[in-house]
Amino acid sequence: MTLIELLVSLSIIAIMAGVAMPIFSNYQRSSALDNDAQAVAQMFSYARALQNNPDIATRNKDESYVLKISQTSGSKKIKIYSKTAPESIIDQYILNSSKEVSISTNSGSVSDDDFLVTFSGRSPADVITCDPKTCSQTLAIKIYLSRDHSVFRTIQIQNTYPVDHPTQYFSITTSNE
Repeated sequence: MTLIELLVSLSIIAIMAGVAMPIFSNYQRSSALDNDAQAVAQMFSYARALQNNPDIATRNKDESYVLKISQTSGSKKIKIYSKTAPESIIDQYILNSSKEVSISTNSGSVSDDDFLVTFSGRSPADVITCDPKTCSQTLAIKIYLSRDHSVFRTIQIQNTYPVDHPTQYFSITTSNE
């Protein structure tokens, strides 16, 4: 193998690495957002499962569970706790500090640091209510990168029995639109 062949081979490898690095970086960011979106969707499913747990319902018929999205500086957390015992956190998920969260409901976007979703009732007539905005029909949570708003995932929660579609049940979907 001559020196020229070796240099040509090394330059081809360098060009291929130069092309592959941005693609791999985009894949990592997209994968991290997918994981976060799935974790948030699972938190909603978990809160709903707790609400519909028959063992808990027999113990306390008025029990309801709250999912709190906190967006205080640097720390974005999603917590589940019982409405009767807010100091006892059942589960929580902490988003990476490089992620931002935006929340919108059927009555507009929410800018508060703390957003509460309360689960009440039993399946199939269970409903979620939101504070400070109402979410009688839909709730959309968008997770995106702080430095790149073009890369995002949306978690769409459809409430049970909305007024305009009385047969449409509670559903959670994630998408990257």
